[in-house]
Amino acid sequence: MFTPGPWNINTESSNGDVWITDSDDNVAIAKVTQYKCCKNLQEGNSRLMVSAPDMYDALKLADGFLDEINSSGHKVASFKGSTWQIIKAAIAKVEGRQPE
Repeated sequence: MFTPGPWNINTESSNGDVWITDSDDNVAIAKVTQYKCCKNLQEGNSRLMVSAPDMYDALKLADGFLDEINSSGHKVASFKGSTWQIIKAAIAKVEGRQPE
């Protein structure tokens, strides 16, 4: 599915590129190129990428929690139409599926 986290930001590049690497072997997962206009975009994109495994885990936990509440007879209608659908769509995207 994807390289398990945690992931690291590796800035040891001579040309200003940043590499996203896995924590176990320091193997490159992705390269974040340096923007000519804005270094903060490269830094922000790098932070977003390294947090992806943690965000996926959090979304899976939230989805399971909401499903458990809904299955126990406590309807989570306010979540069903918005937040829960966003959570499910994000999980589906990571897993290579179409949202339900």
